[in-house]
Amino acid sequence: MGGSVVMDLLKELPAKPYHVFFDNLFSSLPLFGELRAIGMSGTGMLRQNRVQKCPVSDVAVMKKQARGTVDFRCDTNAGIIITRWNDNSVVTLGSTYFGVAPKGQVSRWSKSERKIIQIPIPNNIVMYNQNMGGTDRMDENIAYSRPNIRIRKWWWPLFLAQLSYARHNAWQLYRLGAAM
Repeated sequence: MGGSVVMDLLKELPAKPYHVFFDNLFSSLPLFGELRAIGMSGTGMLRQNRVQKCPVSDVAVMKKQARGTVDFRCDTNAGIIITRWNDNSVVTLGSTYFGVAPKGQVSRWSKSERKIIQIPIPNNIVMYNQNMGGTDRMDENIAYSRPNIRIRKWWWPLFLAQLSYARHNAWQLYRLGAAM
């Protein structure tokens, strides 16, 4: 269902070669193939169960590796690169446009060394992070200050979510006004 939502939204755009970024809810290997068929490219996070039979390293094996470990596979026929990267957790990304090279560096806190260390990061993950949309950023920002109130009223989580969305949007508008 997720891939059909992306394809339906792309039908509304004028015919140009676009590069789209999408979250793991929407991305799958068949979606990448459909995008290539219509002349577009895409990059998106993949859920562990959506890599089908791609021989990329297992998540349990990657967790035991050092931070910054990268494993990737490229299907030259379909033009899809599947990258699995070990950061604080294992991240899986698919792309029909960006590759793993050139690798960059990212700063992370190391508990064992008690200091900030530099770990390698693949280029396609850097590009995804730079271009991820507003919904991803909103979810990330709201997660930092989500109230943890347990109550039996069914409508209370919906009410708190609306307040969190309103607070986030007000903060974004404030930032836009301060930048002008």
